[in-house]
Amino acid sequence: AVDLALVSKGEKIEFRHANILESSAVQRIISNIVSNPNAVSGTAERIEGALAQIPGVTIGEPDYGKEKTFLVVSTHSPVDAHVYDALGNHTGTISVPAGLDEDVQEGLYSFFETGIPGSSFETFGSDESPDTYISLPDEVGAAYSVVIRGTGIGEFTYKVERIRGKETLGMVEYTALPTTPLMIASTTILGGAIPENPLQIDVDGDGSADIIADAGVPLAPMQFLEAIKKTVITLVGDEQQSRDLLRRIDRIAKSLDKGKMEKVLKDMSKLDKAMGHKKLSGLSATDREMVMAMIRKFIDQFE
Repeated sequence: AVDLALVSKGEKIEFRHANILESSAVQRIISNIVSNPNAVSGTAERIEGALAQIPGVTIGEPDYGKEKTFLVVSTHSPVDAHVYDALGNHTGTISVPAGLDEDVQEGLYSFFETGIPGSSFETFGSDESPDTYISLPDEVGAAYSVVIRGTGIGEFTYKVERIRGKETLGMVEYTALPTTPLMIASTTILGGAIPENPLQIDVDGDGSADIIADAGVPLAPMQFLEAIKKTVITLVGDEQQSRDLLRRIDRIAKSLDKGKMEKVLKDMSKLDKAMGHKKLSGLSATDREMVMAMIRKFIDQFE
């Protein structure tokens, strides 16, 4: 086990998982192991004895109780995550730098920065549905602003965990939230505690919050329905081709407000079919299917 904080202090370079192989301590570990390839009697003991002499290196499971805690912000599905500290430092994805070749410009690569001291950034999965993890120092009094930007149509999950070693000290999660390419969600978190602030979601990017989501609380049906309507308006505008869809959504909203669930389900099914057959010039086949998926999910809540 390597104490990266101690090694960084000794070598006067900040080491993280991304550049851990640049550390002379890690290079000495590898050298000790590689230079003793034969499994002869006492080899393991000699290797461990040599490794234990390297500053910052311990044999066996480390004592996680002595480690610092971190806040881990994660998002899942078609969104980009950004975190800013009180000084405006940014950790998250960034635009492709100008002047790079066409392959990079076409989105075959992504770029990020870790401007917040002590932070890290990792992303996994596909470009269409990435899983992003941002680790932040969990210092009492530290304030962070979280901004989540939609990159596609569908749903996303936002989670914040307090982590020490392998132990999760606490967690909040916001699930099944609607997103569009114009969606912007925001909230704040403070170091030293699990965040309690709601997530404010601007579905259509007009600068005002359309949904206030609380951790662990399912989205209200009327909120989800309004998000579907805003998604349609965002994609195709209030054009003649989309007005029939918007009228159908308005009728569903009125039925829902009156508690007429049987009519809600019946009209939702009709809307689902209408979305499948409408020739919407401003709506691609992919986007249309995404909106239909949102509609089906709404229906599923009552089946």
